[in-house]
Amino acid sequence: MKRQAGGFIRTVRVRGLLSRALADERGISLILALLTLIVLGTLGGSIAVYTTSNLHSTYRDASAVDATQLAEAGLNDALSRLEEASNPTTTTLLPSTTVNYSSYGGSVTYDGTAVSANDEVTWTISSTGTAGSSSNLTRERTLTQTAVVRGVDDGADGSSWSRFYQNATSPCLTIDDSTFVTNVATKGNLCIVDGGGITGANTIVDVGGTVTITGPSVTTSTHSPSAGTGWTNPTNVYTSNSVYATNTIAAGGTGANQDTTGFGLAIPSTAKILGIQVSVQRLASACCNAVQTIAETGSPTGGTFTIHGTPPGGSQKTSGNINYNETAAQMTTALTASTMYNSGNVSCSGGPLPGTAIACTFQGSDGSQAITLMSLASKSLTGGSSPNVTFTNTVTGSNGALEDATVQLLKAGSPVGSNKASSSTWSTSSSTVTYGSTSDLWGTTWTASDLNASNFGLRFAAKNVAAASATASLDYVSVNVTYNDDTNGIGTAGTPVSQANIGGTCTYNAQAAHTPCTSADHVYARTITTTAPASNPALVMPSVDFKYWWANAMPGPKHFCTNSSPGLSTTFFDNNASTTTGPDGSLTVNGEIAPSTSSYTCQVWSQPPTGGTLLGELSWNHTTHILTIKGTIFVDGNFRFDTDGEVVDYHGRATLMSSKDDEIDAVVCAGGTGTTDATSCLSNMSSWDPTQNYMVLMSEENNEYDQGGTTCSGNTPPSCYNGHPPGAFQGVLYSTADCLIHQNFQDSGPVICNTITLPNESGINPTFYTFPSTGNLTDGQMYSDTATATHFRIDVGPETG
Repeated sequence: MKRQAGGFIRTVRVRGLLSRALADERGISLILALLTLIVLGTLGGSIAVYTTSNLHSTYRDASAVDATQLAEAGLNDALSRLEEASNPTTTTLLPSTTVNYSSYGGSVTYDGTAVSANDEVTWTISSTGTAGSSSNLTRERTLTQTAVVRGVDDGADGSSWSRFYQNATSPCLTIDDSTFVTNVATKGNLCIVDGGGITGANTIVDVGGTVTITGPSVTTSTHSPSAGTGWTNPTNVYTSNSVYATNTIAAGGTGANQDTTGFGLAIPSTAKILGIQVSVQRLASACCNAVQTIAETGSPTGGTFTIHGTPPGGSQKTSGNINYNETAAQMTTALTASTMYNSGNVSCSGGPLPGTAIACTFQGSDGSQAITLMSLASKSLTGGSSPNVTFTNTVTGSNGALEDATVQLLKAGSPVGSNKASSSTWSTSSSTVTYGSTSDLWGTTWTASDLNASNFGLRFAAKNVAAASATASLDYVSVNVTYNDDTNGIGTAGTPVSQANIGGTCTYNAQAAHTPCTSADHVYARTITTTAPASNPALVMPSVDFKYWWANAMPGPKHFCTNSSPGLSTTFFDNNASTTTGPDGSLTVNGEIAPSTSSYTCQVWSQPPTGGTLLGELSWNHTTHILTIKGTIFVDGNFRFDTDGEVVDYHGRATLMSSKDDEIDAVVCAGGTGTTDATSCLSNMSSWDPTQNYMVLMSEENNEYDQGGTTCSGNTPPSCYNGHPPGAFQGVLYSTADCLIHQNFQDSGPVICNTITLPNESGINPTFYTFPSTGNLTDGQMYSDTATATHFRIDVGPETG
């Protein structure tokens, strides 16, 4: 109201001035000027007061914003110091620190305090920002934030755990007749053999050493020749028809060479030759049966004599008394009477003595053999003039008399390598003899082009070791070659893998080793690099802190079930935890984790017995076949799913750690209804959700994953493989020692071990399926003791204040 009265007064005064000005025309201009000045002056004062008031308010508001920003900058600075520290658990890392920010016209002061509990270090950071240039315009803002620091294992990331990995540099990681559809890495060498392979458009392969890819071993069908030279009718060796190529060889001589070529093998050009077999159908002409003549001289008229004789392969024997006038029949009886020669092996003719000599022919099992010449053992002949008995080799017997002289392969028409001639005497009836084997290279090296050449073949010759000529006969020569066939290897030409990072050379079948690896090595990848092992971070095995979890697992050695009547012995997880400081494998055999006749429920709660938060669980219902898991579980022994063919449907996410060895003979599925043993994941191994059901099975000793030992009917995969139910697993397998995966085991999930053994057992091999992303790791995969850790994780809470 006062401003209205004042304004009114100012209006009256203006009217008085105007009345006087009108009375005097000469003052009109002055009056108008004065009026303008009065109005403008009043308006200007009002605007100045309003503007000054708003400037002060705006400045105060800007200072408050700047103070908040400065406080946030202090929090970020403190968190950066924690993140950049080699050990963010050091409690002196965040002393009170003031930083001036001239661009904001202020400063910030922050500090942090650390509290250790449950192997975590919790930082509480306080940061106060101050902005403004005078006391009445200065603004402050204080913000707080928490940061929890935990020790982290090396390789605690999804990519390190989502693969098939061998940590040892030897032996060679061998993929034998199995196909992998997941990332594969080995610090050492990679061997892909017998049709094995790695596939998948998104697959990454990391190898620290060399890559060797060899195709499946195959043996050609029997190949016949198309050319032959050397013997009489040399081309008769083309077929097995009892029509012969022949070579007559003088006594004690070596025969001519028979060169047989033109086998038309057509072996793939990249094949690695493993062995060569040559078969020869042959026979030796029978030389003759031995004939020895017995005669008397001096015309005896009475008395007897005895004879020494040695049967083939036997010792010398003596006949009974033989009359001076023996007949041929009587001589036959005398020579066979004392088993000197077996009955039927000698037949004598001529005689009688002394006037006519007796000729004795050796036959039967002694036929066609060299027979030692008989000799006089004793005599008591009478009459005549110095009577005596003489023995003569009329025909020298021979058992075929032929042996090998040359059995040698021809490369480019010339003999090379080993001479496989045998000293065995040839049979006088047709027989087939094989030289070489599926793994015999005859003492030299071979390429596919060597064997495919028309002048590859066999040089064959015989020798006669008898005293009479003999004829060598060849009916048929054939060749079989064993070699590594073509195969895919890493990726395929149509679907290459994503990356192949290889430290060493690549060798495909018989090709020379070289680097960098290319599709010529059957390494098909969109990106191929030659990466030294030290420069490849993928060649690091994720570490696990077994000692830390021995002390902190729930349930575990230091934290038994808190619920009443868990159904497990108090020594189930360890039997000497109170007297030791870490795992020592004190439980020799932990027993079946999913017994078929009993159930158990083991839980650990934050407020025992069953209050607060459920921290961990291991429970089994043998009726529903459901295993419930949560948290990190540790046994100072082993985990065994050992009931052959049993189906175990596990629910939950957990790490199961053991200090000894683990074994799986059952079918362990992620999720599932768990109603009967007939319900399992075998029909769809790749379909499981790690965000809901995720078991990480870890051990410190050798593990085995195989098929059940019981039997089933027929070969009806997936439930029965050649009479045995398979073992199977959906989850992660980890061991600091060896993982043996064999027989018909079915696996969907990462495998990470020091060494991995994948034997091919007579064509029975495990099957490896794709698996979903396992990037959301469990605590057991990630965390370790903060006192010994070299890597840390900082979880930052929200700002307050």
